[in-house]
Amino acid sequence: MVGKIDLCANGSADKQSAYMNLIDEKVINEAAFTLQQKAPDLSWIYLEYTDDMGHRFGDSPQLTDAVEKLDKQIGKVWSAIEFREKKFNEQWMIIITTDHGRDELNGKNHGGQSDRQRSTWIVCNKKLNEYAHNFNPGIVDIMPTLASFLKVKIEDKIAKEIDGISLLDTYN
Repeated sequence: MVGKIDLCANGSADKQSAYMNLIDEKVINEAAFTLQQKAPDLSWIYLEYTDDMGHRFGDSPQLTDAVEKLDKQIGKVWSAIEFREKKFNEQWMIIITTDHGRDELNGKNHGGQSDRQRSTWIVCNKKLNEYAHNFNPGIVDIMPTLASFLKVKIEDKIAKEIDGISLLDTYN
């Protein structure tokens, strides 16, 4: 363990969830170190703070602040990727997304059927296909995209059961 994380003086969660940001900082620092030093073939990084601020405060200054913090955290991961690409001539792909959209009225909640609640966004450092640019790719498209990038051959009988398509391959 690199450092100690204090939740707050009495051991309970603080009202602004700053402890979640501290946890996210720990996660991102460990992830960036691991990517730079050990180069795993596949990594998954989950950061909670931004999601919590969205649920708690919706479209708000608190959410904007959380997104700005997230941007700096992702910058640490991106620096580790750039290091690997330059030093070892490796090809890396990063996909950044959210797990759900938010309520139309105030940016809180999720689970409804409005466009905003059903929509997520995906950011990737690779050239994406026509489908990614002209349609509504979703979370189900991430696994086929990863498989394509990693050149994992999926047997036809299994491929038929996959919901989603690669965002890297030509869309037909």
